[in-house]
Parts: sequence; structure tokens; C-alpha cells
Amino acid sequence: MSPQVPADEANRLIIQTIRGILGNEAAAVFFQQLDKRVGVTQSEVVKSPEALRGLLEGIFGSGGQVIERSILVALSERFDPNILSMDLAEALVELVGGAAPQSNQSL
Repeated sequence: MSPQVPADEANRLIIQTIRGILGNEAAAVFFQQLDKRVGVTQSEVVKSPEALRGLLEGIFGSGGQVIERSILVALSERFDPNILSMDLAEALVELVGGAAPQSNQSL
């Protein structure tokens, strides 16, 4: 099992990765949509990987999987290379502990 990572550090890296891919303006719109559609604020992204995945795929189609993979790569490089074989939700549970809540709301 990986050493526990503070959730705010993992969250910050996820946000930075999304901003790096989309740019600041597009990322701001993306996070507004995440909040509007599923009620997940930017500071709660690490707690809702399924909602994040759903919105990425809903907006970007298969490109959402590329963004998700980029997030996973960034997390693995920073915290634990062993999570690279996991999906994002599993990786976050491994890194920050506990069960990651899943959103049941439709996107």
C-alpha cells in the first residue's frame, strides 16, 4: 500500500494537470461545469473521481480518457509509480485512503 498523501496535495496536482492541458480559461469553465452539473467544487475533485471522469468524457469524449490518463501519470510521478496500472478512482483511494465517494447524478 502507498504512503498516505494529503488529499489537498493530490487535489492540487489534479487541478494543475487539468489547467496545464486545457489552459486556465478552459479549465475554469470545466470546473464551473463540474460544480453546476454534479455539485463538485474544485476543492472536492479528489473526493469525486467518478464525477470527474464522467464530465471529462461527457465534454471531451475519448479525449477525456487522455486527460484522465495524464492526471494519473502526474499523480504516479509525484506520489507513487505503482498506481499507474490503476484507474483514477482506485489510485485516489490508494493515495489518500478511504473509499472515494461516487456521484450518482447524471452528467
